[in-house]
Amino acid sequence: MEAARLGMSGGVEAAGAGRSADAARDARAGAAGDVHLGSGTGRRFIEELTEEHLSSSGVPALRWLKEHLDDPMAGLPRQDADLTSLITELVMRAESEPASEGAMQLNFDLLEQQRLEDGISAAQRAGDYEASTRLSGERAALTDRIAHAGVLT
Repeated sequence: MEAARLGMSGGVEAAGAGRSADAARDARAGAAGDVHLGSGTGRRFIEELTEEHLSSSGVPALRWLKEHLDDPMAGLPRQDADLTSLITELVMRAESEPASEGAMQLNFDLLEQQRLEDGISAAQRAGDYEASTRLSGERAALTDRIAHAGVLT
């Protein structure tokens, strides 16, 4: 969760090779939980996010939110400027631009797809073709669900 939505988008780290992909991933995570943070829908999506869904720079914000979801601004460590900035932006955006449940679901599904693709790559590098095949099947089912989501709703 870097800077737009769930503490994501612009990113705290300097832009560089691979940073734009990380920023996009973390921005999507923010959009997945981008309703009033304490609401049932936003809470559910944030609770379902894992560190595997995010870049390394988004992990601290996810940890903070999971521990302080009812009041993310309370007790923010002011000495951690990056975290404070991310959480502040998240809260402001969630209050002023809440996303629909469908948009949150799509963003979560796209994060899950990226997580599966990362897992497939890692399994292939490790020569674990059983895991690669299993994850590929999960990715295919998810891709089908994403493709049909607009048709079904």
